[in-house]
Amino acid sequence: MQSTPRLDSIIALAMVAAHKISLSLAEYHVSEMDTQEKQQRFQMYIEHGILDRENWYPACGCTEVPFLSRSGLRLLYCWQPSTGKHAYINLDTDIALTDEEALHALCTF
Repeated sequence: MQSTPRLDSIIALAMVAAHKISLSLAEYHVSEMDTQEKQQRFQMYIEHGILDRENWYPACGCTEVPFLSRSGLRLLYCWQPSTGKHAYINLDTDIALTDEEALHALCTF
């Protein structure tokens, strides 16, 4: 998987947050915590200012993972805390897709 500046910054921010609370990113993703616990912990990071509310983060409490769409795009479903919006981020261009672009990327007509 090719790295991009936006993905690198998302990973870096998550690693800083994980370090601040003595929980490594690797432990977070492979831990025995269930999804609900991970989501609660991620929400706590946002509320306590450990993570910046303006950035986009993997959705579902940072549990979403990148995937290859049916149209061949590498996408990650993300959430922006400041607006409450969700969007698919194209990991090759670091651009959030519009709803119409996401529909076309996810479905083949």
